[in-house]
This record gives sequence, structure tokens and C-alpha cells, in this order.
Amino acid sequence: MSSDRQTVVITGAGRGIGRVIASHFARTTGFNLVLLSRTLEHLEETARLCRSLGCLGVHVQAVDLADPAQIENISIPEEYSRIRALINNAGQYQTDNPERVNLVDLHYQFNHNAVSAALVTQRFLPLIRQQEQSLIANICSVGSYQGLSNSVGYAMGKHAVLGYTRSLREYLKGTNIAVTALSPGSTWSTSWEGSKANPDDTINAEDLAIILETLTRLSPRSVVEEITVAPR
Repeated sequence: MSSDRQTVVITGAGRGIGRVIASHFARTTGFNLVLLSRTLEHLEETARLCRSLGCLGVHVQAVDLADPAQIENISIPEEYSRIRALINNAGQYQTDNPERVNLVDLHYQFNHNAVSAALVTQRFLPLIRQQEQSLIANICSVGSYQGLSNSVGYAMGKHAVLGYTRSLREYLKGTNIAVTALSPGSTWSTSWEGSKANPDDTINAEDLAIILETLTRLSPRSVVEEITVAPR
């Protein structure tokens, strides 16, 4: 039965915002899910949650998305090859400033936030092109538009994701593929557990999932190019 359904690919799906996105699609749509992240244990937890919410087709693969060789070797079963949407959600955040940041940290942030999105897209683009309609949504950040004095490496990486997304949109104009940049501010997820942050001062990750699901329901005549979301 899963071979008759389209698939949504979600990176960084092991925990945090990615898990919320996956569980929302499992609960509200009939799509298959391909879930990618670095830690298999976390992915399997997400998969169990998605199945409990009614998703009949869930495939997981542990992959370090900062490693080009591992991205190139991503393999999914034939029944998951009808890609309706690719959601590049994987990323890493760390604090630094222009005086303390070092080359290792800059490479780490750039690779995890920007290079991974570009290479994962390249890996799945041949399958995406085969569909009558598809979506590539890259999770950017408010740090894609403004400087972050205490997260310079992260801001550099997220600026790059937005630049890549805009370039991809230009490249795919006139095709059956919509390209969207979704840029949230501080968003509550399991990644914040143990912190002193107040959830009421952050975005509800479920709202981001609702936006992404809505994007998959637009007609082929429309594309939402960029969205920013902020805490109220």
C-alpha cells in the first residue's frame, strides 16, 4: 500500500523540530515518511511515534549529513521514491562571537547548516523531478536575515542556506518544483529541555509543521518563496 502514496523526506528528524514536523505529517496526511538524522536511536523513537499516529509507511536511515560520502550513499526503498516534499531541517546551533570563533567551528556550522542542505537536495533532485508536483523547503532562520553577535558561525551558515534557497528557486523556475525558505525565530522543542527558556516566549514548533503541510497543498500555479515566523 505504501507504494501508492507519495513521500515526504525530512532531515534532522530524530528529535527537536524535525520530530514535531514528522509527527504532524504522520497525524494529518497520508504521506509516507523518510526520516534522516545522525542517531539511529532517536530516529527509531520518531518512527515509533509516527506509526502510533497512523502513518503506515516510515523509513529511517542514520546518516551524518555533514559527510558528503554518507549523503551520496543514502538509499531508500522503491516504494518511497515518489517524493512529494523534501524538508531540509537538519542544522546545528552553537554560541560564539567574532573574537572567539575558530576555523573548526566555522567549518562545523557551515557544513551542518548549509552544505548538508545543498547536498541532500542534489541527492534527491532526480527523484523530485519525476513528480507532477513537488516541494523543497529549507529551514533557514531569522539569523539568515540579521546578524547574531553571539552566534556568528550559525548566522553565516544560515545566511548561506537562504542564499542557496534563492539560487535553487531561480534554477527551478518554470519546473514542477516549488522552493521555499522558512525562517523561524526561537522555536521550542525537545532541544531546549533543561534550559531556563520560557516556552511561552518561543514559537510553537507545531506551527512550523502546519505551515509546511499547507505548502504541500498549494496548487501547481503558486509558490511561497520566503516565510519568516517570530514569537508573538
